[in-house]
Amino acid sequence: MKITEVKGIVKIAYATVDSDLVNWSWNYINDEIKLKYSKKSAWIYFIVVDGIIRKVGGTGMAVVDRARFYQSANYWTDKPGYCNAATNPIIFKYLQDNKQVTLYSVPEHIKPISVKAIINGSERTLNVNVDFRPFEKLWREDIEKFNLENNRVDEDLNLDGKSLQITLSNMGLKEVHIRDNKRIPEGKKYIQQGKKWVLV
Repeated sequence: MKITEVKGIVKIAYATVDSDLVNWSWNYINDEIKLKYSKKSAWIYFIVVDGIIRKVGGTGMAVVDRARFYQSANYWTDKPGYCNAATNPIIFKYLQDNKQVTLYSVPEHIKPISVKAIINGSERTLNVNVDFRPFEKLWREDIEKFNLENNRVDEDLNLDGKSLQITLSNMGLKEVHIRDNKRIPEGKKYIQQGKKWVLV
């Protein structure tokens, strides 16, 4: 689904390759937007490549923090996990291919609900955070339904570990196991020459 066909979401950042040509970063539209999406809460976000939604995600942390996981996971570790470590080189590859990668989100966080509870014999009102996963599921299903009805099968990043591995392979990328071996085509590696990383 093209992002222009989706109502009620806003662009908050775009990705660019860093000056070291090895890493990439999210650049937020402005400081006000970055501050707003730095609020820890339940959010829905979207990773969009050349106007096509590739990933629908949900998080119980700030969108800025969640997006940072994708940005920093450029080598395999136990944390932040396979999805992030696979998504990172895929986004980097899109950027190398001169594609636009943007981050969108819903304009407001999923607001907590007020619940009355008896605590130590007295009634109190609590603000309880709402699980983002049902909202994420509905957004994802809605977009998948649109694509099916319009005979479109858009590649996306909403994949399990095995499927992400296939995507990496199809893009000519391989798993990255150590920090010195970043986002590289099959059979290639980065070596450091002075302050620069060079693909050999």
